[in-house]
Amino acid sequence: MNICVIGLGYVGTVTAACLASKGNSVIGVDLDEALVDGLNAGKSRFYEPGLHELLQSEVFSGRLRGTTSISDALSKAQVVIVSVGTPSAEDGSTDLNAIRGVVSSLKAHTLERLEPLTVVVTSTIAPGTTHLEITAELVSSEDRENSNVQVAFCPEFLREGSALDDFLRPELCAIGVYSESTFKQLSELYRSETCDPVRLTIEEAESVKFLSNAWHALKVSFANEAGRYLNTWGIDSQSVMNVFLQDKKLNISERYLRPGFSFGGSCLPKDVRSLEFQTRSRQVESPVFWSINRSNLDHLNFALAKVRTFAPKRVLLLGLAFKAKTSDLRESASLWLAKKLMEEQVELAVFDEHVSLETIKNLEGLAQVTVELSLTDALLKEWDLVIVGQANKSFNESLAISRSRILDLAGSAYSLQGLENYEGLTW
Repeated sequence: MNICVIGLGYVGTVTAACLASKGNSVIGVDLDEALVDGLNAGKSRFYEPGLHELLQSEVFSGRLRGTTSISDALSKAQVVIVSVGTPSAEDGSTDLNAIRGVVSSLKAHTLERLEPLTVVVTSTIAPGTTHLEITAELVSSEDRENSNVQVAFCPEFLREGSALDDFLRPELCAIGVYSESTFKQLSELYRSETCDPVRLTIEEAESVKFLSNAWHALKVSFANEAGRYLNTWGIDSQSVMNVFLQDKKLNISERYLRPGFSFGGSCLPKDVRSLEFQTRSRQVESPVFWSINRSNLDHLNFALAKVRTFAPKRVLLLGLAFKAKTSDLRESASLWLAKKLMEEQVELAVFDEHVSLETIKNLEGLAQVTVELSLTDALLKEWDLVIVGQANKSFNESLAISRSRILDLAGSAYSLQGLENYEGLTW
Protein backbone atom coordinates (compact mmCIF):
# COMPACT_ATOMS: atom_id res chain seq x y z
CA MET A 1 0.00 0.00 0.00
CA ASN A 2 1.24 3.52 -0.74
CA ILE A 3 1.25 5.55 2.47
CA CYS A 4 1.90 9.21 3.22
CA VAL A 5 2.65 10.11 6.85
CA ILE A 6 2.33 13.83 7.59
CA GLY A 7 4.32 14.92 10.63
CA LEU A 8 7.73 13.42 11.43
CA GLY A 9 7.72 13.94 15.15
CA TYR A 10 7.91 11.04 17.59
CA VAL A 11 4.66 9.29 16.61
CA GLY A 12 4.94 10.04 12.89
CA THR A 13 8.48 8.71 12.57
CA VAL A 14 7.69 5.52 14.46
CA THR A 15 4.50 5.04 12.43
CA ALA A 16 6.29 5.57 9.11
CA ALA A 17 9.11 3.16 9.99
CA CYS A 18 6.79 0.43 11.28
CA LEU A 19 4.43 0.63 8.30
CA ALA A 20 7.40 0.41 5.94
CA SER A 21 8.64 -2.65 7.82
CA LYS A 22 5.31 -4.31 7.02
CA GLY A 23 6.00 -4.00 3.30
CA ASN A 24 4.29 -0.69 2.51
CA SER A 25 5.78 2.11 0.44
CA VAL A 26 5.91 5.07 2.85
CA ILE A 27 6.71 8.75 2.35
CA GLY A 28 7.09 10.94 5.42
CA VAL A 29 6.25 14.63 5.10
CA ASP A 30 7.40 17.50 7.30
CA LEU A 31 8.10 21.20 6.82
CA ASP A 32 11.27 20.85 8.91
CA GLU A 33 14.02 20.10 6.38
CA ALA A 34 16.35 18.84 9.11
CA LEU A 35 13.82 16.17 10.11
CA VAL A 36 13.37 15.11 6.49
CA ASP A 37 17.11 15.03 5.82
CA GLY A 38 17.61 12.98 8.97
CA LEU A 39 14.95 10.48 7.93
CA ASN A 40 16.51 10.09 4.48
CA ALA A 41 19.82 9.41 6.18
CA GLY A 42 18.20 6.77 8.37
CA LYS A 43 18.46 8.89 11.51
CA SER A 44 16.01 10.27 14.05
CA ARG A 45 16.20 13.40 16.18
CA PHE A 46 15.13 11.43 19.26
CA TYR A 47 16.13 8.12 20.79
CA GLU A 48 13.76 5.16 20.79
CA PRO A 49 15.05 1.58 21.27
CA GLY A 50 15.37 -0.14 17.88
CA LEU A 51 14.23 2.86 15.84
CA HIS A 52 17.65 3.80 14.44
CA GLU A 53 18.20 0.30 13.10
CA LEU A 54 14.67 0.10 11.69
CA LEU A 55 14.98 3.47 9.93
CA GLN A 56 18.26 2.49 8.33
CA SER A 57 16.84 -0.83 7.19
CA GLU A 58 13.69 0.65 5.65
CA VAL A 59 15.38 3.66 4.04
CA PHE A 60 18.06 1.39 2.56
CA SER A 61 15.37 -0.96 1.21
CA GLY A 62 13.66 1.93 -0.59
CA ARG A 63 10.37 1.45 1.24
CA LEU A 64 10.76 4.66 3.27
CA ARG A 65 11.77 8.21 2.36
CA GLY A 66 11.04 11.75 3.45
CA THR A 67 10.06 14.96 1.67
CA THR A 68 8.95 18.50 2.40
CA SER A 69 6.60 18.44 -0.61
CA ILE A 70 3.09 17.31 0.18
CA SER A 71 2.18 17.20 -3.51
CA ASP A 72 5.06 14.78 -4.11
CA ALA A 73 3.91 12.55 -1.24
CA LEU A 74 0.26 12.59 -2.32
CA SER A 75 0.81 11.82 -5.98
CA LYS A 76 0.48 8.04 -5.53
CA ALA A 77 -0.78 7.83 -1.95
CA GLN A 78 -3.73 5.59 -1.12
CA VAL A 79 -3.69 6.45 2.58
CA VAL A 80 -2.61 9.67 4.30
CA ILE A 81 -1.85 9.46 8.02
CA VAL A 82 -2.01 12.78 9.87
CA SER A 83 0.29 12.66 12.88
CA VAL A 84 0.99 16.25 13.87
CA GLY A 85 1.17 17.76 17.34
CA THR A 86 -1.94 18.82 19.26
CA PRO A 87 -0.53 20.67 22.29
CA SER A 88 -2.56 22.45 24.94
CA ALA A 89 -3.62 26.04 24.35
CA GLU A 90 -3.36 28.54 27.22
CA ASP A 91 -6.99 27.94 28.25
CA GLY A 92 -6.52 24.14 28.38
CA SER A 93 -8.20 23.45 25.05
CA THR A 94 -6.41 21.63 22.23
CA ASP A 95 -4.36 23.76 19.86
CA LEU A 96 -5.55 22.65 16.41
CA ASN A 97 -3.36 24.96 14.31
CA ALA A 98 -1.16 22.13 13.01
CA ILE A 99 -4.22 20.00 12.16
CA ARG A 100 -5.84 22.92 10.34
CA GLY A 101 -2.66 23.58 8.39
CA VAL A 102 -2.55 19.97 7.20
CA VAL A 103 -6.24 20.01 6.27
CA SER A 104 -5.76 23.21 4.27
CA SER A 105 -2.90 21.62 2.31
CA LEU A 106 -4.82 18.40 1.77
CA LYS A 107 -7.87 20.29 0.56
CA ALA A 108 -5.81 22.17 -2.02
CA HIS A 109 -4.30 18.94 -3.34
CA THR A 110 -7.44 16.76 -3.35
CA LEU A 111 -9.98 19.05 -5.02
CA GLU A 112 -9.27 17.64 -8.49
CA ARG A 113 -8.23 14.18 -7.36
CA LEU A 114 -10.12 11.30 -8.97
CA GLU A 115 -8.41 8.37 -7.24
CA PRO A 116 -9.77 7.24 -3.84
CA LEU A 117 -7.91 8.58 -0.82
CA THR A 118 -8.25 7.71 2.85
CA VAL A 119 -7.20 10.35 5.37
CA VAL A 120 -6.43 8.82 8.78
CA VAL A 121 -6.04 11.08 11.80
CA THR A 122 -3.98 9.70 14.69
CA SER A 123 -3.31 12.95 16.58
CA THR A 124 -5.05 13.03 19.96
CA ILE A 125 -8.10 15.29 19.70
CA ALA A 126 -11.39 15.71 21.53
CA PRO A 127 -14.52 13.84 20.36
CA GLY A 128 -16.18 15.58 17.43
CA THR A 129 -13.02 17.30 16.20
CA THR A 130 -12.46 15.02 13.20
CA HIS A 131 -15.96 15.66 11.90
CA LEU A 132 -15.89 19.43 12.46
CA GLU A 133 -12.33 20.20 11.43
CA ILE A 134 -11.49 17.52 8.85
CA THR A 135 -14.49 15.72 7.36
CA ALA A 136 -16.41 18.96 6.89
CA GLU A 137 -13.44 20.44 5.00
CA LEU A 138 -12.35 17.46 2.88
CA VAL A 139 -15.57 15.61 2.08
CA SER A 140 -17.78 17.64 -0.22
CA SER A 141 -20.43 14.97 -0.67
CA GLU A 142 -23.17 14.60 1.93
CA ASP A 143 -22.88 10.85 1.35
CA ARG A 144 -19.80 10.33 3.52
CA GLU A 145 -19.80 6.56 3.03
CA ASN A 146 -19.40 6.83 -0.75
CA SER A 147 -17.21 9.93 -0.99
CA ASN A 148 -14.00 9.75 -3.04
CA VAL A 149 -12.12 11.03 0.02
CA GLN A 150 -12.69 8.96 3.15
CA VAL A 151 -11.82 10.18 6.64
CA ALA A 152 -10.99 7.94 9.60
CA PHE A 153 -9.62 8.22 13.12
CA CYS A 154 -7.23 5.58 14.45
CA PRO A 155 -5.80 6.42 17.89
CA GLU A 156 -2.20 5.53 18.59
CA PHE A 157 -1.14 4.00 21.90
CA LEU A 158 2.64 4.35 21.68
CA ARG A 159 4.72 4.58 24.83
CA GLU A 160 8.16 6.10 24.66
CA GLY A 161 10.69 3.37 25.29
CA SER A 162 8.53 0.59 23.81
CA ALA A 163 6.95 2.32 20.80
CA LEU A 164 7.99 -0.20 18.14
CA ASP A 165 6.55 -3.13 20.06
CA ASP A 166 3.42 -1.13 20.89
CA PHE A 167 2.84 -0.41 17.20
CA LEU A 168 3.63 -3.85 15.81
CA ARG A 169 2.10 -5.89 18.67
CA PRO A 170 -0.73 -3.73 20.03
CA GLU A 171 -3.21 -4.65 22.75
CA LEU A 172 -5.91 -2.56 21.08
CA CYS A 173 -6.63 -1.46 17.52
CA ALA A 174 -9.57 0.95 17.29
CA ILE A 175 -10.64 2.16 13.85
CA GLY A 176 -13.22 4.94 13.60
CA VAL A 177 -14.73 5.09 10.10
CA TYR A 178 -17.81 6.02 8.12
CA SER A 179 -17.77 3.04 5.73
CA GLU A 180 -17.20 -0.70 5.84
CA SER A 181 -14.80 -0.56 2.88
CA THR A 182 -12.56 1.90 4.72
CA PHE A 183 -12.62 -0.32 7.80
CA LYS A 184 -11.47 -3.29 5.71
CA GLN A 185 -8.71 -1.22 4.11
CA LEU A 186 -7.37 0.03 7.45
CA SER A 187 -7.76 -3.37 9.11
CA GLU A 188 -5.35 -4.69 6.51
CA LEU A 189 -2.97 -1.78 7.06
CA TYR A 190 -2.91 -2.15 10.86
CA ARG A 191 -3.14 -5.94 10.99
CA SER A 192 -1.21 -7.70 13.75
CA GLU A 193 -1.03 -11.05 15.47
CA THR A 194 -1.92 -9.68 18.89
CA CYS A 195 -5.41 -8.20 18.44
CA ASP A 196 -8.28 -7.83 15.99
CA PRO A 197 -9.29 -4.34 14.83
CA VAL A 198 -12.51 -2.98 16.34
CA ARG A 199 -14.82 -0.85 14.20
CA LEU A 200 -16.15 2.27 15.92
CA THR A 201 -17.69 5.55 14.95
CA ILE A 202 -15.12 8.28 14.57
CA GLU A 203 -16.35 9.99 17.75
CA GLU A 204 -16.05 6.73 19.69
CA ALA A 205 -12.49 6.20 18.45
CA GLU A 206 -11.53 9.75 19.45
CA SER A 207 -13.01 9.07 22.90
CA VAL A 208 -11.07 5.83 23.43
CA LYS A 209 -7.73 7.66 23.26
CA PHE A 210 -8.90 10.64 25.32
CA LEU A 211 -10.24 8.43 28.11
CA SER A 212 -7.26 6.06 28.01
CA ASN A 213 -4.89 8.91 28.79
CA ALA A 214 -7.17 10.22 31.55
CA TRP A 215 -7.36 6.71 33.07
CA HIS A 216 -3.59 6.33 33.04
CA ALA A 217 -3.21 9.72 34.70
CA LEU A 218 -5.82 8.78 37.31
CA LYS A 219 -3.97 5.54 38.12
CA VAL A 220 -0.71 7.43 38.62
CA SER A 221 -2.43 9.98 40.86
CA PHE A 222 -4.21 7.26 42.88
CA ALA A 223 -0.97 5.37 43.47
CA ASN A 224 0.90 8.52 44.47
CA GLU A 225 -1.83 9.61 46.91
CA ALA A 226 -1.78 6.11 48.38
CA GLY A 227 1.99 6.43 48.79
CA ARG A 228 1.73 9.79 50.55
CA TYR A 229 -0.94 8.50 52.94
CA LEU A 230 0.84 5.24 53.77
CA ASN A 231 4.11 7.09 54.30
CA THR A 232 2.59 8.98 57.25
CA TRP A 233 2.19 5.62 58.98
CA GLY A 234 5.70 4.48 58.11
CA ILE A 235 4.21 1.82 55.81
CA ASP A 236 6.13 0.68 52.73
CA SER A 237 3.80 1.73 49.89
CA GLN A 238 5.69 -0.33 47.31
CA SER A 239 5.14 -3.48 49.35
CA VAL A 240 1.44 -2.73 49.79
CA MET A 241 0.88 -2.02 46.10
CA ASN A 242 2.78 -5.16 45.09
CA VAL A 243 0.11 -7.17 46.93
CA PHE A 244 -2.71 -4.89 45.73
CA LEU A 245 -1.75 -5.62 42.11
CA GLN A 246 -1.98 -9.37 42.58
CA ASP A 247 -5.78 -9.14 42.55
CA LYS A 248 -6.64 -9.50 38.85
CA LYS A 249 -10.33 -10.21 39.56
CA LEU A 250 -11.19 -6.81 41.02
CA ASN A 251 -8.23 -4.43 41.35
CA ILE A 252 -6.68 -4.87 37.90
CA SER A 253 -9.57 -5.92 35.70
CA GLU A 254 -12.64 -4.75 33.80
CA ARG A 255 -14.73 -4.83 37.00
CA TYR A 256 -16.23 -1.48 38.04
CA LEU A 257 -15.28 0.14 34.74
CA ARG A 258 -18.69 0.04 33.06
CA PRO A 259 -20.86 3.17 33.08
CA GLY A 260 -23.86 2.59 35.34
CA PHE A 261 -25.44 3.69 38.62
CA SER A 262 -23.69 4.95 41.76
CA PHE A 263 -21.89 2.62 44.17
CA GLY A 264 -23.25 1.73 47.59
CA GLY A 265 -23.15 -1.11 50.09
CA SER A 266 -21.51 -1.73 53.42
CA CYS A 267 -17.90 -1.09 52.38
CA LEU A 268 -17.17 1.44 49.66
CA PRO A 269 -18.95 4.58 50.93
CA LYS A 270 -17.85 4.24 54.58
CA ASP A 271 -14.28 3.25 53.80
CA VAL A 272 -13.83 6.12 51.37
CA ARG A 273 -15.22 8.46 54.05
CA SER A 274 -12.74 7.02 56.52
CA LEU A 275 -9.88 7.41 54.06
CA GLU A 276 -10.88 11.03 53.47
CA PHE A 277 -11.01 11.65 57.22
CA GLN A 278 -7.64 9.99 57.77
CA THR A 279 -5.86 11.89 55.01
CA ARG A 280 -7.32 15.23 56.09
CA SER A 281 -6.48 14.62 59.74
CA ARG A 282 -2.93 13.66 58.81
CA GLN A 283 -2.71 16.69 56.49
CA VAL A 284 -2.09 14.60 53.38
CA GLU A 285 -3.30 16.38 50.24
CA SER A 286 -5.45 13.76 48.48
CA PRO A 287 -7.76 15.41 45.92
CA VAL A 288 -8.46 12.11 44.13
CA PHE A 289 -9.52 10.34 47.34
CA TRP A 290 -11.53 13.37 48.46
CA SER A 291 -13.44 13.48 45.18
CA ILE A 292 -14.67 9.88 45.15
CA ASN A 293 -17.77 10.14 47.36
CA ARG A 294 -18.55 13.60 46.03
CA SER A 295 -18.48 12.24 42.47
CA ASN A 296 -20.73 9.37 43.57
CA LEU A 297 -23.28 11.82 45.01
CA ASP A 298 -23.10 13.91 41.84
CA HIS A 299 -23.96 10.77 39.87
CA LEU A 300 -26.94 10.04 42.12
CA ASN A 301 -28.27 13.54 41.50
CA PHE A 302 -27.59 13.18 37.78
CA ALA A 303 -29.70 9.98 37.72
CA LEU A 304 -32.52 11.68 39.64
CA ALA A 305 -32.49 14.58 37.17
CA LYS A 306 -32.68 12.08 34.31
CA VAL A 307 -35.74 10.42 35.89
CA ARG A 308 -37.38 13.82 36.27
CA THR A 309 -37.11 14.46 32.53
CA PHE A 310 -39.77 11.77 32.05
CA ALA A 311 -42.09 13.55 34.52
CA PRO A 312 -43.39 10.15 35.67
CA LYS A 313 -46.37 9.75 37.98
CA ARG A 314 -46.29 5.93 38.21
CA VAL A 315 -42.87 4.24 38.44
CA LEU A 316 -41.67 0.66 38.83
CA LEU A 317 -38.17 0.39 40.29
CA LEU A 318 -36.31 -2.88 39.68
CA GLY A 319 -33.80 -3.73 42.39
CA LEU A 320 -33.67 -2.14 45.81
CA ALA A 321 -30.57 -3.72 47.36
CA PHE A 322 -27.22 -2.09 46.58
CA LYS A 323 -26.34 -4.93 44.16
CA ALA A 324 -27.82 -8.10 42.67
CA LYS A 325 -27.94 -11.40 44.57
CA THR A 326 -28.02 -9.76 47.99
CA SER A 327 -30.58 -8.30 50.40
CA ASP A 328 -28.15 -5.66 51.69
CA LEU A 329 -29.75 -2.20 51.60
CA ARG A 330 -26.94 -0.29 53.24
CA GLU A 331 -26.25 2.94 51.32
CA SER A 332 -28.06 1.52 48.29
CA ALA A 333 -28.29 3.93 45.35
CA SER A 334 -31.68 2.44 44.41
CA LEU A 335 -33.01 2.94 47.94
CA TRP A 336 -31.83 6.56 47.87
CA LEU A 337 -33.65 7.06 44.57
CA ALA A 338 -36.81 5.38 45.88
CA LYS A 339 -36.98 7.72 48.84
CA LYS A 340 -36.45 10.76 46.61
CA LEU A 341 -39.29 9.67 44.32
CA MET A 342 -41.61 9.11 47.27
CA GLU A 343 -40.78 12.60 48.56
CA GLU A 344 -41.83 13.94 45.16
CA GLN A 345 -45.22 12.19 45.43
CA VAL A 346 -44.50 9.65 42.72
CA GLU A 347 -46.63 6.50 42.91
CA LEU A 348 -43.83 3.98 43.35
CA ALA A 349 -43.68 0.19 43.12
CA VAL A 350 -40.51 -1.84 43.67
CA PHE A 351 -39.39 -5.36 42.85
CA ASP A 352 -36.48 -7.10 44.52
CA GLU A 353 -36.60 -10.86 44.85
CA HIS A 354 -34.19 -10.91 47.78
CA VAL A 355 -35.63 -8.13 49.95
CA SER A 356 -38.77 -9.07 51.87
CA LEU A 357 -42.02 -7.11 51.79
CA GLU A 358 -41.83 -6.62 55.55
CA THR A 359 -38.30 -5.21 55.35
CA ILE A 360 -39.28 -2.74 52.63
CA LYS A 361 -42.44 -1.59 54.42
CA ASN A 362 -40.47 -0.92 57.59
CA LEU A 363 -38.00 1.36 55.84
CA GLU A 364 -38.30 5.02 56.66
CA GLY A 365 -40.08 6.85 53.86
CA LEU A 366 -41.28 3.71 52.06
CA ALA A 367 -44.35 2.76 54.08
CA GLN A 368 -46.63 3.67 51.17
CA VAL A 369 -44.59 1.94 48.46
CA THR A 370 -46.12 -0.97 46.52
CA VAL A 371 -44.05 -4.16 46.58
CA GLU A 372 -44.37 -6.30 43.46
CA LEU A 373 -43.93 -10.03 44.07
CA SER A 374 -43.68 -11.21 40.45
CA LEU A 375 -41.44 -9.53 37.92
CA THR A 376 -43.33 -10.67 34.83
CA ASP A 377 -46.70 -9.62 36.21
CA ALA A 378 -45.27 -6.29 37.31
CA LEU A 379 -43.81 -5.52 33.89
CA LEU A 380 -47.05 -6.33 32.09
CA LYS A 381 -48.71 -3.44 33.88
CA GLU A 382 -48.73 0.06 32.44
CA TRP A 383 -46.12 2.31 34.00
CA ASP A 384 -45.01 5.80 33.09
CA LEU A 385 -41.48 4.57 33.65
CA VAL A 386 -39.67 1.35 34.57
CA ILE A 387 -36.28 2.04 36.17
CA VAL A 388 -33.52 -0.56 36.22
CA GLY A 389 -31.76 0.46 39.42
CA GLN A 390 -29.65 -2.64 39.95
CA ALA A 391 -27.12 -4.37 37.68
CA ASN A 392 -29.15 -7.56 37.34
CA LYS A 393 -29.31 -9.21 33.91
CA SER A 394 -32.03 -11.57 35.12
CA PHE A 395 -34.45 -8.65 34.58
CA ASN A 396 -33.78 -8.51 30.84
CA GLU A 397 -36.01 -11.31 29.57
CA SER A 398 -39.04 -9.79 31.28
CA LEU A 399 -38.05 -6.25 30.33
CA ALA A 400 -38.10 -7.22 26.67
CA ILE A 401 -41.89 -7.71 26.81
CA SER A 402 -42.63 -4.50 28.69
CA ARG A 403 -44.56 -1.80 26.82
CA SER A 404 -43.60 0.90 29.34
CA ARG A 405 -40.71 3.32 28.95
CA ILE A 406 -37.50 1.81 30.36
CA LEU A 407 -34.68 3.82 31.92
CA ASP A 408 -31.60 1.69 32.57
CA LEU A 409 -29.44 3.26 35.28
CA ALA A 410 -27.27 0.21 35.83
CA GLY A 411 -26.24 -0.74 32.28
CA SER A 412 -27.22 -4.39 32.75
CA ALA A 413 -30.05 -4.09 30.20
CA TYR A 414 -27.74 -2.65 27.53
CA SER A 415 -28.61 -5.53 25.19
CA LEU A 416 -32.14 -4.04 24.89
CA GLN A 417 -30.93 -0.75 23.44
CA GLY A 418 -32.54 -1.56 20.09
CA LEU A 419 -35.99 -1.30 21.66
CA GLU A 420 -37.81 1.98 21.04
CA ASN A 421 -38.90 2.19 24.68
CA TYR A 422 -35.38 1.67 26.10
CA GLU A 423 -33.03 4.44 27.21
CA GLY A 424 -29.73 4.26 29.09
CA LEU A 425 -28.50 6.68 31.71
CA THR A 426 -25.43 7.82 29.73
CA TRP A 427 -25.52 5.59 26.66
